[in-house]
Amino acid sequence: YRRELGGQNHLDKATGLALQTKNIIVQYVERFPAVTEINEQGWAMKTVGEGKAKVFLDGKEYDGTWKKVSVKARTKFFDPSGNELKFNPGVFWYEIVPPGTSVTSSS
Repeated sequence: YRRELGGQNHLDKATGLALQTKNIIVQYVERFPAVTEINEQGWAMKTVGEGKAKVFLDGKEYDGTWKKVSVKARTKFFDPSGNELKFNPGVFWYEIVPPGTSVTSSS
């Protein structure tokens, strides 16, 4: 998968090569207003629990789920049949978005 910026390939500044990956995760999580340490309004997100996910992997798109049992646990991602997804080694693009966010692939 290649990343675009302004309708063109997004290039790595150091190498000039197009940014790309074989693993894209979109995790849908609840968010709620929170006050930061410097009293600015921000968002907190509920990342322990479970919810919906969209995964782009090896040219396939999965509408699956995620599950994280504790703060120190690893988040796991599952396909529609409930099987844990196995990712490619290397670079990941990981987006955490609120429920209802529209996500599409332009492949």
